[in-house]
Amino acid sequence: MDDYTYQMAEKDSIPQQVALFNKAFGSSETESMWHQKHYMNPLSKASNVFCAIEGERIIGLSTYVPLQYIYQNTIYSAIQPCDVCVDPAYQGRGIFTGILKYAEAYYADQGWDVMITFPNNKSYGAFIKLGWTVTCRIKKLYLPIDAKTVLQERFSRRVPSLANAAMEILWLKIRWKAAGLKNIRVQKRDRMPEGWMEGVRNPDALSFYATPEMQDWKLADGYVFYEAREGEMPIASFLVKDYRRSDRFVTANLAAVHCDTEDEEKLTAAYAKLMLDLKRDHTLLCIWDTCYEKGGRIPRELGFLKSNVSKEGSPFLTKVLTEDPERRAVLSNSSLWRPQMIETDTFSDFRAYESNQRS
Repeated sequence: MDDYTYQMAEKDSIPQQVALFNKAFGSSETESMWHQKHYMNPLSKASNVFCAIEGERIIGLSTYVPLQYIYQNTIYSAIQPCDVCVDPAYQGRGIFTGILKYAEAYYADQGWDVMITFPNNKSYGAFIKLGWTVTCRIKKLYLPIDAKTVLQERFSRRVPSLANAAMEILWLKIRWKAAGLKNIRVQKRDRMPEGWMEGVRNPDALSFYATPEMQDWKLADGYVFYEAREGEMPIASFLVKDYRRSDRFVTANLAAVHCDTEDEEKLTAAYAKLMLDLKRDHTLLCIWDTCYEKGGRIPRELGFLKSNVSKEGSPFLTKVLTEDPERRAVLSNSSLWRPQMIETDTFSDFRAYESNQRS
């Protein structure tokens, strides 16, 4: 029987953590970003990394992100598993499941209310076996910018450059929509206005709750804030998160959207101008059905396409930890969950269910 030790990983092992992660994924995560993401969350400012150790060597790890939700003025604490990796030489030995069980027990003992996750195909089964529930499913829309690269990544075969020429016809329509209202401008901002997240909450759902500290931490973790204005009048604002698959493939994810007007023509122009700005250095744009307003009319009008990975949508899982009956009743009510992309720690693109990626 394999003899592994499961424990929380402290700061002094960050170099070993990052080395294992980069080895498992072929990525280039830096120690400073790892520290910012996993040791500087404003809800804990402590380690949220659990690992499996053999001797003095880390052979597997799973990181967790503390979050808060609000419903009817009550705050609920949540934990989300995110970056997971196991040394290739030790895969298939139940190490991920062992770390997850250890973390569940730890956070339950610490009084956290619920655990949530957006699993990939590889980890989905492990969560279900440990009693996690499919609470809802999320549908996503995509707009290729470099269609040739997107299709080559999707189908692993050469694609003619004609694919990009075809997409440029669509982008002519987007430019036309953007040019319709020349007074609307989209600009990148250094930070979100205080209380901005309150504007994107759904009052009838469990909504992501972000203090000013959490907003700043989110921006430090790779989020970018954009504002669309007509003169001094706000039209809409967007929170965008990049997901870099490679130097050639970068997805821009619209993580949260707030509309300051119901004028559909102005909102369409704001979306179009943001899309043209993002087009410069991205390969693919993505937005979730729980993120956009107007029932998705504007993104679809501008050419966003449904994902063909899953007709049902990507699963969102929960596991309630609290024993408080009132809190359990709220957190177990699937109709109250409407997760947005901002609630994820990062983003797996349209191939998330077909490859070994971060969940």
